[in-house]
Amino acid sequence: MVKFSVLMSIYEKETPSCLSVSLESILLYQTLKPTEVVLVIDGPISDILMDVVNVFETKYGIIKKIALSKNVGLGNALNEGLKHCTYNWIARMDSDDIAAANRFEKQINYLVAHPKVDILGSNIEEFTHHPHDLGRIKKVPATYKEVLKFARYRNPLNHPSVMFRKSAVQAVGSYQEVPLFEDYYLWLRLLKAGYQIENMNEVLLHFRIGDNAITRRHGLAYLKKELTYFNKIHREKLIDGKQYILLVLFRTPWRLVPLKMLKWVYKVVLR
Repeated sequence: MVKFSVLMSIYEKETPSCLSVSLESILLYQTLKPTEVVLVIDGPISDILMDVVNVFETKYGIIKKIALSKNVGLGNALNEGLKHCTYNWIARMDSDDIAAANRFEKQINYLVAHPKVDILGSNIEEFTHHPHDLGRIKKVPATYKEVLKFARYRNPLNHPSVMFRKSAVQAVGSYQEVPLFEDYYLWLRLLKAGYQIENMNEVLLHFRIGDNAITRRHGLAYLKKELTYFNKIHREKLIDGKQYILLVLFRTPWRLVPLKMLKWVYKVVLR
């Protein structure tokens, strides 16, 4: 069977109970267990959080802790963790999500059957307090051609659901510091370099969204970061002029409309 690493990053604001549930989902309940879990501790964390990490490290023996002296942000933390992943196949996992019990088995089997695929994601189910409480699925395009088309205007992958080749990600410069868009920027560079991205058309991850998840994507501050990102990918020819104009025209109003309207769009139109 294919050996693989899981890459996760945590920082001081994590909720200990959520971290515990997330680690259980990948270490206890999987039908195919990971070979190692590379856990980046992004700056100082509380004793309670560290106790959770230590309990799982002692119990399962496959956690590799990478402690950073200061908080460097998700992209930089993942890059550091990437260096310590032993295996070429790496599964991403966020510290407050819950992996479906057959996630890794399904993805590994798919990758074995489709050797040309370099990055593989899946649909996710969003929840607030416990799985299924919202009844909301975030779907992404399945085939490589659909991903190419979709990626022109929206992120084609649910980042925490992804499994990728370490060699492919490193070949395009790994994660880079693009606030809020580290993953989207990585996928566009991978696609431009000719790597094949696909998604499994099923839910393999329960994605925890906080009460303010949509609020964080609203307002002038978020819009400025989004426009900075659009300018960057246009300048680097990851999108063309038409795509750039459409992105700016379509996204800008939604960051400034009343918050209730934006929540409706996320709930009804984009899911």
